Amino acid sequence: MTSKSKKIESIDGAEMANVMMVNSIAPMLVSSALLPHLRSGSRRTIVQISSIMGSIAGNNTVESSYAYRASKAALNQFNRSLAAELRSDGFTCVAMHPGWVRTELGGAGGQLSVEESVATMLRVIDALRADQTGAFLNYDGAPIAW
Repeated sequence: MTSKSKKIESIDGAEMANVMMVNSIAPMLVSSALLPHLRSGSRRTIVQISSIMGSIAGNNTVESSYAYRASKAALNQFNRSLAAELRSDGFTCVAMHPGWVRTELGGAGGQLSVEESVATMLRVIDALRADQTGAFLNYDGAPIAW
């Protein structure tokens, strides 16, 4: 979920809290709720859908999308903690940027169709290795700087 407010002067606490709930807190709660079922599976993989806009090291040169950027950075940190906690249980946990996808959120100018993004991410997910747990990956598997 993105925020309507793009500038610091227009954002309010309720909007910030809503974006944080949808983009970072809810995925944590879903992972927690599904964990007993995931533990019973043979392939222990958790993938969080993040965004390159959650990269603090990335090129953030525009003064907008405070709530969205913060929520995705929080999701990335959550994933790192999840990976550290569940590594010894054989889990591989990664955060992934789906690319610039032609959706309502991504807009008509997106470089990828939904089908292209998902198919590429599924190939990357199928090839994940245990040593990649805690990684932040592009849809094509390339590492993204935190």
